Amino acid sequence: MDRIQWRPEMNGLTTPVSYRPRFVPSKVVGIDELAAELAADYPGCDVEFIKTIISNLPNKIQAHLLGGRQVTLKEAFTFTNSFTGKMDSPNDPL
Repeated sequence: MDRIQWRPEMNGLTTPVSYRPRFVPSKVVGIDELAAELAADYPGCDVEFIKTIISNLPNKIQAHLLGGRQVTLKEAFTFTNSFTGKMDSPNDPL
């Protein structure tokens, strides 16, 4: 049976010391495994074709992000730009 594994990790920046859960993967699944699973689900699709699509997805997502858009894969992931920094006033340039 599949299950999510984790371990406690100390957060040394807090006083008193606190802990947070840290995910521990049981296995790392890559493009080859995902493509094989998808090909089994969709027999009309070739494994190599699916690998090509999966491999090109990050480039398409990046292009949209660089264009100022958010990308949402329904019920899975949302990709968006994030800014970190300090501004002295709301009118400071990024």
